[in-house]
Amino acid sequence: MLSFLNPGRAGAHAFQSVKSATLWLEALPPLDVMTRTRLAIEALAQLRDGQATIDHGVAHALMHVDRALGPDRRKLARQLVEASTLGSGLQERIWKANVDLITGFISAYETVLDTALDAERYAAWKTIVPSLTVRVLHHYTSDAKLRIGNHEAWIPARWRSLHRIYLRAAELGIERLHVSAGDGAPGAHHRTIERDYICALVMHLLGSGNLSTAQIDWATGQIRGCSSRLKLTPAPASDEDFALDLNADCGLSRGSGGRSGPSVRFLDTTPMVGCFDSAIAAERGALDADNMTGVVARERVSVLEKMRIAMSTNRAGEMRSESREVCEVPARVRVGLAAIHHLRKEHDFADEDDSAGNAIELRSTRQAGYSRSSWPRPATAAASDTLCATLSVGDHTIWQVTDRSTSGLRIVAQGELAPGRALGALIAVCQSDIARWRLGVTRRLKRLPAGRTEIGVSLICDHFKAVRLRPKRGGANGSGMEVEGLDTAMLGPAIAALYLPPPSRHHKPVLAKSVILPVADYSAGRELILTTPRSIYTITLRNVVEQRGDWCWATLSIVAKETRAASAAAAAAPTSAPF
Repeated sequence: MLSFLNPGRAGAHAFQSVKSATLWLEALPPLDVMTRTRLAIEALAQLRDGQATIDHGVAHALMHVDRALGPDRRKLARQLVEASTLGSGLQERIWKANVDLITGFISAYETVLDTALDAERYAAWKTIVPSLTVRVLHHYTSDAKLRIGNHEAWIPARWRSLHRIYLRAAELGIERLHVSAGDGAPGAHHRTIERDYICALVMHLLGSGNLSTAQIDWATGQIRGCSSRLKLTPAPASDEDFALDLNADCGLSRGSGGRSGPSVRFLDTTPMVGCFDSAIAAERGALDADNMTGVVARERVSVLEKMRIAMSTNRAGEMRSESREVCEVPARVRVGLAAIHHLRKEHDFADEDDSAGNAIELRSTRQAGYSRSSWPRPATAAASDTLCATLSVGDHTIWQVTDRSTSGLRIVAQGELAPGRALGALIAVCQSDIARWRLGVTRRLKRLPAGRTEIGVSLICDHFKAVRLRPKRGGANGSGMEVEGLDTAMLGPAIAALYLPPPSRHHKPVLAKSVILPVADYSAGRELILTTPRSIYTITLRNVVEQRGDWCWATLSIVAKETRAASAAAAAAPTSAPF
């Protein structure tokens, strides 16, 4: 009954026949998905290493186990999506379990196919080869999804293995033979080898780094559902079709003009883009819904629009509207609302200029540590300007701006970076040739060779101030104790926030005063107290400009303003203001 505790003995016989595979599956712990996955990986490794004689019984047993573990793979995929929002070490464990399981199935299927496609044995294996090939290509697509979700690219050997599988099917003339996969997945009853091969190819077009793990997981289903009308052809339909060299160690490339050869194929993605257009139109019907349906619809429209751009043969929609400057500029980086607020608070809680009437203007005090002449900062301080405290990077991460415009930056981090929640994170960047810190949002993340990571940053403002907000406590009675003109019993705990004076954001400028605060502290119409050394403002939160996992950018309006007593203002020290 507890044979799963001895995986070596059980795994050695798991793939002898469907009956033995069924007994092995029944011995697995029914609720512990991670243990089931580990034992499956070990059993697949034994099959790959030649500990079983490959025959029809082994092939059917492999597909039986593959179908039976389908719910486990889907559960691991859901757990990975959930863990990606937490940014913890659990995400890495689940991701590795997913990758190892899928890699195990790929290796096992390739081992069986090597036997089935032997010239002397193919006649006996002819009926089962299409099903085996479809399943291994399905796992290649799943592997691509996991790699892209982790901002990684395939190594050349993986591409060569994928192309080899399709080439062998094309030589046998079975690439467009309809196969019933029988796994309950979308399109399982009308799959072809070519369709699953195209899915694996097209999946990599999503690897631009601007989609989260959850978005890629949802996008995979859209690709599988919209790929039925795509075909590889020996001649292009237009000069803008995607081109593919079956003898190369890479995937699709845009622009087929002038390319030819016996190993070159072409792909017109227009039918898939049309499918995305129909889906966008359907989702936009729910955009105005004032509930969760509208939120989900907005998210899906955003993902579909990005997919449309990535997979369209015409990239006109992605053309840059601003000139870019190639550069090599060292930079200091802080990520996360809390880290950025901590960085700025000592400088921004120093002074206030009320000359602009009701406009909140906080004038920061320039300090020597941030002047150009003092770059670079001492080594003891430079370490605190990395992502160590927020994204678990190495102690010696080096940041360099390699491309910039008025509205964006491309930054390369040299050192290990755990992406976690980095996509869509708030980020502050100080370049060596620009004295001020600039605020932005990470829109793209991509792992590069040699332990480097490329980050695309969309700038939202060049000037921002650290402020503290305090909510009013409803129904609280005044204590009679005032600190700097504020009755402490009437106010709730301080909220660390960033104030953005108008206009902010270079594209589609926001002309209203706005504030960035934790998403849990935002609600439309909420009144908060914003304190500065000279004044006390009552503000009301208005519309959301942008909202991510842990921060919310919202416009505000000033309801009231009171001037503090001169004595209170004089007593307020910049480093100890009790907000």
